[in-house]
Amino acid sequence: MQTFQPARLTALRCIEEMTAKELAVKLGVTPASVSHWEAGRTIPSVAMAHQLKLIFAVPSDFFFEPLEPAPASDEAWYRARARVPARVKKRVLWLGTLFKESIENCEDLGLVKVRPHRTPNLKDLDPTAAATVVREQLGLYPHQPIGNMIQILEHYGIWVHELAEDESDLIDAFAVWFEGRPMVFLNPSKADPFRARFNGAHEFRHITSHEHVEPKGPEHKAQENDANAFAAELLVPLEAWLKEAPRRSPTNPFVYLRHKAKWGVSIAFLMRRSHTAGILSKQAYTSACVRYSKARMRRGEPILRGSQPPYEAPTLMRDVLSATGMDTAELAELMSYGNWLGGEVFGLGGGAGVEVAPGRVLRLA
Repeated sequence: MQTFQPARLTALRCIEEMTAKELAVKLGVTPASVSHWEAGRTIPSVAMAHQLKLIFAVPSDFFFEPLEPAPASDEAWYRARARVPARVKKRVLWLGTLFKESIENCEDLGLVKVRPHRTPNLKDLDPTAAATVVREQLGLYPHQPIGNMIQILEHYGIWVHELAEDESDLIDAFAVWFEGRPMVFLNPSKADPFRARFNGAHEFRHITSHEHVEPKGPEHKAQENDANAFAAELLVPLEAWLKEAPRRSPTNPFVYLRHKAKWGVSIAFLMRRSHTAGILSKQAYTSACVRYSKARMRRGEPILRGSQPPYEAPTLMRDVLSATGMDTAELAELMSYGNWLGGEVFGLGGGAGVEVAPGRVLRLA
């Protein structure tokens, strides 16, 4: 006999960002009833299970397969522009749980074979040494730019998922371990792929080097600074930048355009790189930032014609669809998700067929 799985109800409610009280109103029951169902103390009646199916627009079978719980919110590293609401954290963690389930189910059915993760253990190395190890593993010299950052994460067996548009306004990226599988969620950042590359490198450091998430405070700040230093060294090694950084008019943001095109990072990043490398003094760096703002670059940096990096999209789910010969609707049916939930879980809406929003295109002689 099939048994109602409470974690699946919690997953749907959190993904829909619905409170227990709101769901109770829709069902005509008390909030305590919903809480009891999710805690596994009681199970909904057949009639209530049918109502849940209709409210969440999922097949009945969805509620009867075991599902591991989502990681706790304090087990993930979040890189955000502002404080991330708890409801958003719960939503993305439950989406990640179902994403992992869908990949593993395809593998269990013999439809695909997913490479095991082989992330290097870099926890005993400082950011510079750790970045050097990764570059050596990738066969890159210091003067060579990093290629597609998402492909590098996937090369190490890290599963990459895209945040939906609703979350992308709040979260740049986050990383978490799901039952022994490292996953990184990235903001599509169609208007700023340079930022997305830095975010990917930043989260890579957390996955490979930090055993747990430090709570808010000095330790958390130190952990974030460590990830930033690693990302900077991985993307633009100090050894190479000291030889290449502009020395003539270095406070002029426009002199960094060619370097932005080469390294695939932002002008703001390169100016800060010059500052941390000792090329720009504190006063000169402040002057450069003022000129950057006056040039309206905070609203969107200019680019050289043809230099915008292509949109970097995760390939794992696309590879699964290609290997199985299914489309998203068919895979959603196989997983008993329904179309809307399949679209949310598979995360293919963010970048498929989307052109990168162009910045001001400049032509330099």
